[in-house]
Amino acid sequence: GKETINDKLVALGLVVLNRKDERNLAKDVDKIYSECITFDSIQVKEEYRGYGIHSFFLKETDKIADICNAKYILATVSPKNNFSKNNFLNNNYKVNKTMSKYNNLERDVMEKEVK
Repeated sequence: GKETINDKLVALGLVVLNRKDERNLAKDVDKIYSECITFDSIQVKEEYRGYGIHSFFLKETDKIADICNAKYILATVSPKNNFSKNNFLNNNYKVNKTMSKYNNLERDVMEKEVK
């Protein structure tokens, strides 16, 4: 999805749906691909941060999970990105594990059980 203000793109979120692909994190946490969707990426222009756009996208992802009959929503976040990690934690995600991903970057794999 995308968020615009006065026809200006200020944020973009990407969700990967039920497909067997490296971007679907199911394999990394021993889940079944068809039971998972992945909140893959979010970009918010710096001047629009702090307005709840990230949390808005997390809530929209809950709706997508429901439509797809997903059991889990997965995501990754840098353990050092407290703002983003706290948004996940405040939206009922938990840290499943910490691992190297995406060119050896340390990532917390976040998981939310939705069914």
